[in-house]
Amino acid sequence: MGDPDKQLIAAVEIDDFTEVLRLLREHEQGTNNRISQFALDEALLVACSAGQKRFVQELISAEADVDTRKFSSLFPLMIAAKEGKADIVRLLLGKGAHALHKNYREETALQVALYHSHLECTEILQEADTLAQKSLERLARDSAEHRFTEAFTLLASHYNSQLASQILLVPAVISGKTEIVQSLLDRGADLNVTCLHGETAPVAAIKYLREPHLMNMVTYLVLNGAQVTRSRAAKAVSLLVACVLYGKPSVINFLVQIGADVNEVVDSNGNTPITAAIQYFENPHESDESRISDMVEILLLVGADPNKGRCRGDAALHLAVRGAYIETVSKLVKAGAKLDVQNDEGETALHLAVRRRYIETVSKLIKAGAKLDVQNDEGETALHLAVRRRYIEIVSKLIKAGAKLDVQNDKGDTALHLAVRGAHMEARDHKGDTALHLAVGRDYIEIVSELLTAEGKLDVQNAEGDTALHLAVRGGYIEIVSELLTTEGKLETRDHKGDTALHLAVRGGYIEIVSNLITAGAHMEARDHKGDTALHLAVGRDYIEIVRKLITAGAKLEARNDEGDTALHLAVRGGYIEMVSKLITAEGKLETRDHKGDTALHLAVRGGYIEIVSKLITAGAHMEARDHKGGTALHLAVGRDYIEIVSKLITAGAKLEARNDEGDTALHLAVRGGYIEMVGKLITHEGKLETQDHKGDTALHLAVRGDYIEMVSKLIKAGAKLDVQNDEGDTALHLAVRGGGRTK
Repeated sequence: MGDPDKQLIAAVEIDDFTEVLRLLREHEQGTNNRISQFALDEALLVACSAGQKRFVQELISAEADVDTRKFSSLFPLMIAAKEGKADIVRLLLGKGAHALHKNYREETALQVALYHSHLECTEILQEADTLAQKSLERLARDSAEHRFTEAFTLLASHYNSQLASQILLVPAVISGKTEIVQSLLDRGADLNVTCLHGETAPVAAIKYLREPHLMNMVTYLVLNGAQVTRSRAAKAVSLLVACVLYGKPSVINFLVQIGADVNEVVDSNGNTPITAAIQYFENPHESDESRISDMVEILLLVGADPNKGRCRGDAALHLAVRGAYIETVSKLVKAGAKLDVQNDEGETALHLAVRRRYIETVSKLIKAGAKLDVQNDEGETALHLAVRRRYIEIVSKLIKAGAKLDVQNDKGDTALHLAVRGAHMEARDHKGDTALHLAVGRDYIEIVSELLTAEGKLDVQNAEGDTALHLAVRGGYIEIVSELLTTEGKLETRDHKGDTALHLAVRGGYIEIVSNLITAGAHMEARDHKGDTALHLAVGRDYIEIVRKLITAGAKLEARNDEGDTALHLAVRGGYIEMVSKLITAEGKLETRDHKGDTALHLAVRGGYIEIVSKLITAGAHMEARDHKGGTALHLAVGRDYIEIVSKLITAGAKLEARNDEGDTALHLAVRGGYIEMVGKLITHEGKLETQDHKGDTALHLAVRGDYIEMVSKLIKAGAKLDVQNDEGDTALHLAVRGGGRTK
């Protein structure tokens, strides 16, 4: 007997009604051939798709779920609606199928039927009276947009109320069919009332239609009572503004001719059509600039005033400058836009152009006669803004055009050296910065020179503990560092992190600044908050040239940081081969230990840096030095299975019998790790096979314990004795017999 689930689905798929009946009868009789609910439901979905009504009836009678669904949220009713199976749709509804279920696209069965142009199914589902207002509008809109005229007509005829007609009005307008619109108007639909999406039907026509339908529909709507001006009650935009927002210039002239006000204030922000046009694209591409320019030109031609309308304080010219719409700026200027009108921050179009570094716009405004010395709410002119931002080309243009250099802002600063002109050289801002800090931090070398001439103090620290020298070094401003070093400032002042200027120069990798500081007498052994000297910092970043310079200048190689590390420790830990060579050549001590007891050789072995190990051995590193666990370099290499390093250490004379704090030789560790090749290497070099650890175990004991058969064989062949007893009196043979090492 086969699987009844699979048999049922297969029978439905091949249209074998007799087999389906047989399987369902056996299922109902409670025999062993019971069909799962899943199979019943799946068979129902297949039958609905194929239009097999009698199958559907039988499956529902057998308790298939009429609201079952597939993973894509396709229900039986939805599948039947999609396939246009009207008789099955009617049957499923009669059996209680839920008509409001939605698929993954948020569509109901009614929408699916409509979108697939199955009008009979649509009528049946409409009669179920399950359609909410928003669903109705969506259906109508989609029907109109896809030119489903029959479907749209069906919807319109089914919903005869004035409210429904109002909902259908926007989709009807979008269809471009005046006869459908007229039928809705005849039922009482109002052209000047906003629909569910907040737009009137005439606005929707402008938004969605294109020529030749656009002008025909707008003309028709106006002749049938559409208001040309903004409807305050409806809170909708005027038709003129709709043309602006949706880029439909062809209708503008017609609207103005029939009474549209081209200078009306259209919203609570103070926009007129011309300011709305300039703001249409928030992040414009080049192609949008020409569209905006064309729209502005049309509005100007029909009488738009470039000086009327404000958007949050900005006039049309401000908005055009903000958007970098150079063509629009030209057209507004030519049309008489006031160049020096100020916005809510007191800024003119020139201020905005300077802020954004729009050089071409700045030139155009200057040429058009913009006043250069208008001050904003903070008392700043365009020149102040340009100087603050170091826009040299704009500064030059403004000065050549006659901008005054002595205009003071609200803080008493002129554009010429804002900080220098202050009443007190040591005055500070909210960050504790003096004029010298600000000039250095912005790499203003000329201003720094003037401040030094004016006796600006070098050692004043800001809120971060930075002096002017700290800022210059941190920024890598070589010229300014050189200028500051000509004075008598303190080189060892620390910022709040404990760094001197030399620390910062090394961290930044600024070799020339390091050289200048050393020449000026910077203390090379000063420590940062981690106890690092300049040499530690340079080595830790592998700055070889800076290290050479520091060593040549006398930096102490044996200085240790808070971790006990010398420069050599850091170089080895980082794996910096060239750096290690340099430090060895400079005669750094090889046996110094860090706070964990490691020498440079220990660290090189731990890191697996074979070339560094080789260099340290050649330089005379003590191979038998012990770490905090009593391990030699050989112990560490064996414990990590670094066979090449082990070979190098053995060749250099490392003692095979050295024992760590646990009494382990290198051979013990190799056996413990199961490193068979390593064991072979150590045996070859005649390591003693009977050495016992602190528990009395030999290498052979450990191999047996670890069940390393091949290793046991190697040790025995090499002469390991079988009768050596550990502290518990066990020989290797005892362990093997007792199961200490099970045969594999």
